[in-house]
This record gives sequence, structure tokens and C-alpha cells, in this order.
Amino acid sequence: MTTLVISGCQKTPEAPSLTATPFTPGQATATPQPTQFPTATSPAAQATATSAPTQGGPVTVTQWDDLTLTNMSLLELAGKITPDNAAQVVPLAVWGNPRANTIAISADGQILAVGNDLGATLYDSISYAQIVQILTPYPVSMIAFSADNQYIAFGQQEGVIDIVSKADMTLLNRLNFDQPEDFLNKDIQLAFSPKSDSLLLMAQSAEQIHLIRWDTTTWYVSVNLTLQQGLAAYLSAELDLAGVIYNQPDLLLQSLSYTEESDLLDMPSSISPGFWNTFETYGAQVVPSSDGTFILINNGQSILSWEILSDEYDFLLDNYPKSIPDPCTQAPASCQNSSGVISWSCDSSQPIPPIGLIALTPDDVMVLISRNDGLTEFRSTTDTTVLWTIDVTYTNVTFSSGSEFFFGLRPDGIIEKRATQDGELINFIDQTPGELTDMVFSPDGTILAASYSDGWIRVYSISNGQLLGVLDGNASSLVFSRDGSLLTAGLANGGIRIFDLNNGSHTDLPSSHQAAVTALAFSSDGRQLIAGSDDCTSSLWQVDDSFRIRLLNPESQNPFQITGVAQNMDGSWFLTAGNQVDAVAFNRTDFTPSQFLENGPFTDLTLSTDDIYLAVAGEQVWVYPLTRNQFILDSIAITDENNGTGYQLAFNPTNSILAYVSEDNLSLWGVTEQETLSVVIYPLAGNFLGQPVSLDFSPYGNLIGLGMDNGLILIFGIPALGAE
Repeated sequence: MTTLVISGCQKTPEAPSLTATPFTPGQATATPQPTQFPTATSPAAQATATSAPTQGGPVTVTQWDDLTLTNMSLLELAGKITPDNAAQVVPLAVWGNPRANTIAISADGQILAVGNDLGATLYDSISYAQIVQILTPYPVSMIAFSADNQYIAFGQQEGVIDIVSKADMTLLNRLNFDQPEDFLNKDIQLAFSPKSDSLLLMAQSAEQIHLIRWDTTTWYVSVNLTLQQGLAAYLSAELDLAGVIYNQPDLLLQSLSYTEESDLLDMPSSISPGFWNTFETYGAQVVPSSDGTFILINNGQSILSWEILSDEYDFLLDNYPKSIPDPCTQAPASCQNSSGVISWSCDSSQPIPPIGLIALTPDDVMVLISRNDGLTEFRSTTDTTVLWTIDVTYTNVTFSSGSEFFFGLRPDGIIEKRATQDGELINFIDQTPGELTDMVFSPDGTILAASYSDGWIRVYSISNGQLLGVLDGNASSLVFSRDGSLLTAGLANGGIRIFDLNNGSHTDLPSSHQAAVTALAFSSDGRQLIAGSDDCTSSLWQVDDSFRIRLLNPESQNPFQITGVAQNMDGSWFLTAGNQVDAVAFNRTDFTPSQFLENGPFTDLTLSTDDIYLAVAGEQVWVYPLTRNQFILDSIAITDENNGTGYQLAFNPTNSILAYVSEDNLSLWGVTEQETLSVVIYPLAGNFLGQPVSLDFSPYGNLIGLGMDNGLILIFGIPALGAE
């Protein structure tokens, strides 16, 4: 058993931790159901619903007694996973640190709520200690606190809102609303009225805007109406109305107190048509002032302020970049082909807006502007004077009710608390990393290492998923040496860091790569290391003296970013594959390359430890039998194009099973049988689990670990008979 020494990474207030006991709300009272949405035929509201729906039976609450995030021992296992028992594989646990989808602060400023794919975590906003973890049946995408500090509403995908008591965190009600098929989840808005007597919801689809109001004393629907979709829309809980901008341009103000009342206002004709045209590229965000006197409109490139009823707009801020480069195109020069350009195509259907978001302070005096070029500025809403600028970008922001401070969610998942007076950092929470990038079992099967985008490599106990500590490194890939003494991390900045787990030290290899190191593989004797990078090169290293033996460009004519590397057991050749059609094999004698496998682009590749099979994943999953006399024989396609993308692959230790994963399930394929043995649906099927980024068998073959990009780690195995 490896003695683990993690230097300088014991849990501290600055280090990530996950210690809160998972909390499952108890049974709730009956839930009123909203009426069906009426069909929209004009910009105005088409129907209202004021009658109370019939009360139904008790709410069914998802119980997670058998699946937990931490500190629960795995069930006794039946043993190794084999072709004979593969059909008995089931999900055993969910570990890891789920990324944050949204944040909100309570009206009294005491609680910070963080929504994620499993539910929500509540923190003390002063001490940053976790208060409770609330599990919900669907991912939480919006959170609202009532002004009287009685209720918390957790808006979820699939048309569900959980109402929880802030006092004792019990589930009071589960509200449901009909969610259209083309529902735009990112455009949901949820808010309590200032008197906390109603809860308002705006949910948008491509064609319609759906508005619902619940009475918080009975939780009956008092308003249920539909508006025709426009260029942009907003919800004003303070004024109990919704606003929709249409392309005349007009602003429709729809009352929610008196649904028969609405007003269509002409917007200033001096607003350039180009301002509205940009909506088609980046979309739009409209933020109303709390008193309803003005609105701010963010079209992704500029910000316009308009005092409602005025003939002219107040100001236009347009001194921002006109575009943000697509990260797909931002590759080092080593990725350029003979024509001086990259050889792969990039999907630019969703360009990045230069202005990510705007947020008004509750007193309407200042506006926070988060830019996707790495800056955030704080401006006056009267004269646009910049109070301060900081070098950070946020994806979500929530202010204290008195505007003294705010919490901002960064793309890497760190949540910062800053003072509004000067933008100074007060503290931060780093328990919700934005992305999990890789995951791997140790060779002795006692620990599991996972790399996250917040700069920490987390080390978990295999027995119960408890976080043992963290290692310093913003890693994109991980690999253990075969004896388990070393853990190597391929860093996002192109570096390679080797941790000695026996003494807690680490070594950074010199002059590594110009972009993220995305794939790693040790030689069978542990003396050499192969690395693949987004800079379209692969490097071979001597581990003991940190000497780089060779830097190779796998496809010099059409370079590709490398997603996978593998080396055969005797070290005679190694493979590289990535985001191009071909994969490349290198002969270790003279490093001559050979092109093969014209089935790319590839998401993963893996070799069986007996060097008999090579498996690759891309648009399909293929298995290639290997022979020493003939490098590649005919391939076996084990999925078809209708099965969806196969993301990650792993052979079990005996090479009798190939596991592969898609967005929806884990499949186990028998190598001898050459057929699918079992398909396991992911646990928490209602919760979006993101995209698989890593798959691994434990060294004893009794567990399968799956890392998802949203921070979760799914553990599969076969419970022993009678295990509970």
C-alpha cells in the first residue's frame, strides 16, 4: 500500500473541502399544479389563471440514501467485474465537487446559496462554512430568497421549483410548471415580490415567454400567462411586471397584478439599427432598475441606458472589443500547417460576447460590467464614471441588499467576495471548481486523484470518497507511475509536474509545452514519460533526470491537438491521436511516424495491457486487433453513428472487458464475446451530469470510476449479495 504524503495541502480555510452532510428534504405537503400555458397569438398576454388548482397527493422526494458525495463507505463488493457478471454492474456512489451553476445571497446577507447539478450548497456568508447541502431531483439553475427571509426557491430544469424553509431547511412545497420542448434554460428568471407574498417565474422558449405567479400563503397559481417572444425580455418583481422588447423597436410592459393591463411604448428612434442587429449574434440582457424608471440593455458589444418614457436614451457605452477570439482558433504556431493556418475547423455558431454580463446594485447607483476579455468594471449609472476595474471575469453576480459587497462566480468555479467601495477581495470560496479535467485510480487501489480547473488536484479515499487533501496544480491530465510512487500532472499552462507521493515533493519538467498538456503515459518500467499537448506536439522524457529525449510533431503537414497517448508494453512504439482524421504511431527505434486510423477526430484511445487490442473513441468506438507482424488489422466498430459520441475508454485489468461512455450511459463490451454485455444508465438520471472526460478501472477490476466535466465522479461496481 502506498504511503501518501501530500505536502502543504492539509485542509485549511483556503484549501478545498467538502465536509457538509448531504441533506435530503423530508416529505412535503401537496403541490398545486399550474394550468396549461395558453397559446400566444399577439404580443400581449393571452390568458390568465386565477382559480386554485386541485390539491394532489404528497410530493415524492428523491431519496439519496444509497448515493452520496462523501463520507459514506462503499457497499461490500462481489469482486471483480467480469464478462459473466457485467450485467450486475450498478452505480454505487457519486463523489467529487460539483461546479456552480448559479449563486444568490439571502436578503439578510447571512447565507450564500450555490446551485449545482445535484442541488444546492448553502454557506455562511461571513465564515464561509458550509451550512447544509440540499439535494434536488434536477439541476438547480436559479435561486431566489424571499425578502422576509422565510423562503428559498430553487428553480430547476424540467419545470420544477423546490420551496425550502430558510429557518430549518425543510422542503415546504414542490412546484411544477409546464416546460416547452424548446425551453431556454439559461433565460429562466425567478424572484419573490418585495412583500414576499408571491413568487414570480419567467421561462422563455424560442417562440414564447411564460409567466407564472404563485401566492406564497397557499402556493396556488394566481397568474399564468403567455407572451409572444421578442428580442429580449425581463422580469421586475419589484413592480410586478414583465417587459419585452420587440423589433419596431417597442417595449411592452405587462402587468402581473392586473393581467388585462399592458402598455406598448415606443423606444427612442435615435438608437442605431446596428445596436439591435447585434442581438442576433450575441443575444441580449435587459436589467431594470428597482423602481422601474430606467433599463440597461446589454447587446454583447455595448450597453445602453434608457429612462422609460424619455424620447432619448441616456447613454451608450460602446468602448469595448467588437469580438472575442474563438479559443478553438487560438493555437500556438506549432499547430500551423504549411499554409500557416490550423488544419481543423471550428464551430463558431456561438460566438463569445465581449460583454458577458451586467448587474445593477440594489440601490441602482452602480452597474457591474463583466467582460470576456478578462476585466470587470464598476460604473456609475448616472455619469458612467468608472469607480474601479479588476482583472477578473464573472459568470454570475449577487449583491448584498445594502450594496456593501457582492459575490462573483468566476469561470474556474471560484466564488469571490468583494467590497463594492473599491473592488478589494474580502475572501473566496474554492469548493465549486468550474471543470473536472481528469481522474485516475492509484495502482494500489486506495486513492483516486482528480484534477480541477480551479488549480487543485484533489485526492479522495476509495473507501468512502472522503477528500484526503489537495495537490497544487491546474492540471489537464493525470497519470500514476505503475508502482504508485509518482503522480504526474499535465498542466494547463503547458508544464509537466511530477509529484513524489512518498515524500510530498514535486518536480517541474523544464521547457515542456506551449499549451495545455492533455495526455500522459508512463512506460512499463516507469523510467520514461510520454506527453501530448494542445500545442500539437508530443514529448518523451527521462523521468529520473527530467531530460527531454525528443519533441515530436505527430503530423507535420496537418498538425493536430493531441487528446490521447499510449505506449505498448515492450516500449517499441507509442501512439498519439487528437482532433484530426489520422492517428500517428511512432517507432521508438528511430522515431519514424506512421499514419493510420482514418476515423478521427478522436476523443480517447487505449491499449490493452497485453498489446492485443487498441480501442479508439470519436464519432464511434472502434477496436483494432494488433499483431507484431502486421500493425493494424481490420477494425471492429462496436457502436454505430446513431449511438452518439463515445467519449472515453478503458480496458479492465484482465483485458476481457472494454468500457466506454457517452453522455447518457456506461457500456461494457466483451472482448472475446465481441458484443455488448451491459449498458448502465447513469445515476440521478434527472440531473444533467455533463460530458465524460475520464474513465478508469480500479487495479483490482472491482470498481469503475467515471469523471464528468461538471466536477462529479461516478463510481460503479457489483454489490455483494445481501449488501445494504
